[in-house]
Parts: sequence; C-alpha cells; structure tokens
Amino acid sequence: MAKRLILLLAVIGFFAGWQAAGHEARQTVVLVDTGYPESPPKGAMCRSGHRDFTEQGIKDEIGHSTALAKIIAEQIDIKSQCILIVKWFHSDAHWMSTFNKNPGTQSKYLGDVMNYAANAKNARVINLSAAGVSQSAQELAGVRLALDKGIKVVVAAGNIGQSLTKECDIFPACYPVNHKSFYVVGVFSDYSNYGGPVNYIALQSSLGGLKGTSYAAAHLSGLLMKNELTKSKK
Repeated sequence: MAKRLILLLAVIGFFAGWQAAGHEARQTVVLVDTGYPESPPKGAMCRSGHRDFTEQGIKDEIGHSTALAKIIAEQIDIKSQCILIVKWFHSDAHWMSTFNKNPGTQSKYLGDVMNYAANAKNARVINLSAAGVSQSAQELAGVRLALDKGIKVVVAAGNIGQSLTKECDIFPACYPVNHKSFYVVGVFSDYSNYGGPVNYIALQSSLGGLKGTSYAAAHLSGLLMKNELTKSKK
C-alpha cells in the first residue's frame, strides 16, 4: 500500500511539474498579430509556444492583439482551450521600413510566420486579422498547409469598403484558396470590403462597439473554437 501511495504521489508530482514547465494540452487558437497582450485575459493564454518573429519583443505595443485576444477569450472554454500568440508585426518605423524594403525577404518572413502557426501544437483555428496588398507565395503555402492539416483559417476582408469581386487585391483574403475551412470575414457595414472571396459576414452589433473586420474575424475564431469543443465532447 505504501509503495502504491509513493508511486501515486510521484505521478502527481511529475504531472504538476509538467504543467508548470509550460506544456500545453489544450486546444489552441493561434492569433497571428501584433504581440502578447499587456493585460492578457485571465487563464486564456497558452502556457508556452508564443513566438515573436519581429525580434522587437513579444509585447503588444499597439493594442490590436490585446483587443482580439479579449474577443476570443470571451468565447472559448479556458479549461480546455487557449490562445497562442505569434507576433509578426511591430510598429517601429525602422522595423516597418526594413520589412517593406525587400519583397522577397518579406515573402519568406510571412511564410515562416504561417508555417509556425500551422505547426502549432493542438491548433484548431488560426486567426489572421491583418490585411494588406502584399502577396507571399510562402504565406499561401502555409495557409494551405494549415488547411490540409484540418486547421480552420480565419482572415479579415479589409476595411476600405471596396468590392473584391472584380479586383481582388487584399491579402490573405484574396489568395486563391477554395476550401470550406478558409473563412474570409466581412461586416455588414459600409466600411467593410465585400464580394469575391468574402464568405462570412458579421453583424456590427456582434462586435461590442468595435469597428473593423479584424474584430469580426476574431469573433468568428471564437465561435469556431466553441464548435471544436462541442465536437470533442461527442
């Protein structure tokens, strides 16, 4: 009996140490954005795996990721799900100048970011709320890799109120991806891009006073994580 008790205590101690060391078993929504929230939602952030690709520190200096993480955290079950931060953008002018200087380097960089997200442990959803005019073959390959692995990819349609039907030049929304798990999110509002690849439209009233397809994408990411939890319990 005493030997069994010692063995049980050893197993419990190992498991506690394993968790403390940051090993994460929860389902993950990967937030590819501006960094780790300064005031992270309590209990919602993954214990490990967060990654800064900017080399400027993982902290969110802009507040964009902070707002998105809050939206997602309101929808997920923090006991079995968590938010993983992948920082790809920094607001420093020198960093932005360097980033924009070489399209080839930029393309590889975006590919590295997306590949990391696609290979994140227990990833179920990847949220890409950034939208711009730059294309990256490597980023597109990373998006396809994620979809091939069964990960849902949620992207923002952009906020300039233009139709994407005739001329689609906002990325990653306009990548040629024909997949049921690739969600291009707009908002039922005059500021949102529309048409073309946009396949999900959120109501402005669902965003809690925030305006932007970034926030709509985060809202959908949270809903999709809810669905993942329901599937796992069946």
